[in-house]
Amino acid sequence: MWNFIVVAGRIVIAVAAIAAVFVSILQTQGVLPKNDLLTASVTFVSLIVIALDNLVTLIRRGARDKRVKRELEISNALMALLLNVGKQNSLRFEQLGACVYVAKKPIWTRTTELVRISRFRPSGYPQQSGVTWRPKKGVVGQAWGDRKTTYKNWHAVAERYSNAEITDESFKKIGLAARSGFTKADFVSIVGKYSEILAEPIWDTRVKKKCIGIVAIDRQYEAGVAVEGEPLNHADTRSFLSTTAALLGTVLSTPTENVS
Repeated sequence: MWNFIVVAGRIVIAVAAIAAVFVSILQTQGVLPKNDLLTASVTFVSLIVIALDNLVTLIRRGARDKRVKRELEISNALMALLLNVGKQNSLRFEQLGACVYVAKKPIWTRTTELVRISRFRPSGYPQQSGVTWRPKKGVVGQAWGDRKTTYKNWHAVAERYSNAEITDESFKKIGLAARSGFTKADFVSIVGKYSEILAEPIWDTRVKKKCIGIVAIDRQYEAGVAVEGEPLNHADTRSFLSTTAALLGTVLSTPTENVS
């Protein structure tokens, strides 16, 4: 919405500037009679145009600074989360990853979905899966739909299906719990990437009981690498994630303009 207002404002400013210059040219060439009042009006309009353009630039710069500050705060929170969880559970830093999603309703659809706004993954792997997150889809969608912390150990599923050829028929035979609400395309794109996932709702600090997003931490699947227990399901991991979610709630509840 903000971008639309800015673009519309700049168009109006540009039209006004062109009109002012055009009038000045017509006066100079004698097409329009010279008129002190008209000349003063053209000058005044030109100054207003410059002032408005500078104001728009300052507003955009301020909004951009706020957005960059928020992105940095989110990245720092995710990095601290991974460092704490890794240290507490003797996991390698590069094994872990974390993402933040916020609820949005795209203009081309009436369905609210979760949109990832931040991703912190030291190793850069696994790559993004391109899943459209909706309630009850995957651990992220489950946490969002149920509005509570959700955990899943997906190691056995990843081990069984990461290198399997999955057809429409074979997908129908996979248990509902293993599918985790994914479509076949989603399942194929994501299976084999993660061993564990833990997701926590992010609550708006200004509006009571309003879930504005999800923060999730995961441990990547590594074929043939065994990890004792379920480190992401430990009480300390849940505590770290809960603290991070609370911090993100404060950060995301502060209005910022979405500018490019």
